Amino acid sequence: NTLDAAAIKADLAAKIVSTQSMLSTTAVGVQPGMFTESSRTDLQTAIQTAQSVHDNAASGAAEYQTAITNLNNAGLAYLATCVKPSVSDATTTKWYFLQGTRPANSYMTSTGSKLPIIGKTVIPDDTQLWKFVANTKGSATGFALVNKATGEYLSANTPFNTAVSSIDTMPSNNLRFIVSDIYTNKTARFWIEHVTGSTPAFRLHAGNTNVMNWNGNAYDNSSWLILDYSNALKTFLSESLAKAGLLLNNVSEGIVYTAENRTTLSNAQVVAQ
Repeated sequence: NTLDAAAIKADLAAKIVSTQSMLSTTAVGVQPGMFTESSRTDLQTAIQTAQSVHDNAASGAAEYQTAITNLNNAGLAYLATCVKPSVSDATTTKWYFLQGTRPANSYMTSTGSKLPIIGKTVIPDDTQLWKFVANTKGSATGFALVNKATGEYLSANTPFNTAVSSIDTMPSNNLRFIVSDIYTNKTARFWIEHVTGSTPAFRLHAGNTNVMNWNGNAYDNSSWLILDYSNALKTFLSESLAKAGLLLNNVSEGIVYTAENRTTLSNAQVVAQ
């Protein structure tokens, strides 16, 4: 009994650490992948309660196990409060950039009508903008993805391990967001998968070039950072400003970079700022 209690206490300690990490690697905000202040407070309270059980000399195996269960449930409840992307309707349209994981920081990009969808570095233009709309064709409740440049749908009916293209009719396979435990800049990434009861099995995967249906390991480059259009443009601008600053700070006047060149770049940086 003593060994059993010690082992479960160690499990509780590990669960406290992992749950605290979940809290420290996410943030408050209104963008997809962020969380409310109240949900973060609730999770912090659950962590403190579990820590009290861990530190209580009177606690035993049963108390430790209950604390683990409660903390696990608190973590699931926290993830459920994650801000999800908006589904556009007749009155409101929201466009998003979808950042994949391979190639690094590539964005889901349409290459044209009925052509393959690929991962490409940020442009940014309408070929990289997508909206989520209610799927009215499938039997389940879910969404479909529409590209802004073509007005076509992402084909969620694509077979396993096959490159995805755009199609001009809404696919029958319904999709859903699943909050992942993968975070970028304190923002949760999403798995985009088929709804239970909808076929075929589908998970949007950032391949080396083509976007694919991959329903194998979910951690195999299958999570997506979903960036609101306006918010993303400001991020892209900040990245461009940083690159301009790096150039100005690390090159000197000379045959290639004249004083006039540097002044032109510096002025452009000021305007962008």
